[in-house]
Amino acid sequence: MATLFSEHRAPTVGLNYIMAELGKEDHSDRWQLRFINLLIGEQGFPAPLPNMRGAALIDAVTTHSRWQRQAVDQWFHDRLPPEAAQAEEAGRQLAANDDMDEAAAMVAARMVGRTRAHGVGVSA
Repeated sequence: MATLFSEHRAPTVGLNYIMAELGKEDHSDRWQLRFINLLIGEQGFPAPLPNMRGAALIDAVTTHSRWQRQAVDQWFHDRLPPEAAQAEEAGRQLAANDDMDEAAAMVAARMVGRTRAHGVGVSA
């Protein structure tokens, strides 16, 4: 079942999210910025969204940079071995099935409630 939190995930992520996903959160900010720049330049990691410094837009990676969550998550997904990607997809499919089952149960419960309220199918 999808939770309120998962349904309303922020559309952007910051450096902390990315470093945690990489298991590199224990490094200094300076090291993290160098690492991200290398990933962008050499590994196709998505560039951050433009930021403002003073009155100018900048494209530089800073500790305040934000990335589109979907692009970052896709980059990580693309690096999964095929077996892990299949397992991740199977997990998403199971969660979607659970959501559909729950929605169907709610619809059925409402229909039964309406039927009883209107006396349909009620024996005397």
